[in-house]
Amino acid sequence: MSRPLPVLLAVLALAAGCAAPTAAREPVAERIDLRGARLVVGSGRGAGQRTLGALAVRVLRVAGARVVHRAGLEGRDGVRGRLESGRVDVAWQYTGTVWDRHLGHGRPVRDEQGQYRAVRQADLRRHGIRWLEPASAQRIRTLAFGPRAAGRFGARTLSELARLPRDDLIVCLRATARPGEGLRGLERRYGFRFRGARVREMEPGAIYEATASGGCHLGQVVTTDPRIRTRRLTVLDDDRHFFGPSNLSLTVREATYDAYAREFGALSDALSPLLTTDTVVALNAQVEIKGHPPGAVAARFMTETGLVGR
Repeated sequence: MSRPLPVLLAVLALAAGCAAPTAAREPVAERIDLRGARLVVGSGRGAGQRTLGALAVRVLRVAGARVVHRAGLEGRDGVRGRLESGRVDVAWQYTGTVWDRHLGHGRPVRDEQGQYRAVRQADLRRHGIRWLEPASAQRIRTLAFGPRAAGRFGARTLSELARLPRDDLIVCLRATARPGEGLRGLERRYGFRFRGARVREMEPGAIYEATASGGCHLGQVVTTDPRIRTRRLTVLDDDRHFFGPSNLSLTVREATYDAYAREFGALSDALSPLLTTDTVVALNAQVEIKGHPPGAVAARFMTETGLVGR
């Protein structure tokens, strides 16, 4: 039998050394009125995107809006393309991802607020997309050792990789790594080379299994993926901040935001404090590991945090 969401939240928060999110002070429907609004929410194909999309849909509907959810959007005409063209009104995005992939900046801004301000200003100016206040949740691609490799190699930071014997080190990376996330950029930042290491490219989902089983010693992972914990992977500390911050934020097409600026501001104030990295990991685990529908996970989260009345 699967754990209920509050228990899983508490377990994951305890493992990370922090508390589960506090409840919202009053239900969304009592402070936000979006009656008459017609909104389209876009989300990608992954468990995290689908769950966050379902959360946005439910919160907006509770506030009175009529909402269509375009889920599973991928490729050139995916969430981002439809947001820019006006076919999607609302979507969750991560600051670092957009800064690099969609705004074309290869080097991240090193502090969270600075990165958020830079993305907010550039995206509004170039694409008419508003960024609401960011959550503390971060989705960062970094490197992790498998259970046996962590004990064998002993490194805990990316800087410590420089002293490792690399002749038999197997490094597994995403087959389509973004600019700025690849091995060469990491080597330049940390001042060493993986010369002699065997580098394998594979699909993202396969990296977790291969790293956990020992097929890879070091694998590229995403910090919001629950498989880091379920597969007992050890994430290396990015002590020279190569990957940069990438905070979660609700983004809104400018025309839509202008029509309901106060309501979206209040919505951001209600949601952002609740969405820590551990909370997003727990929500993802309910969908990806436990197999629960994203809508049901979102509905339960809203009740437990006070976003809707009991």
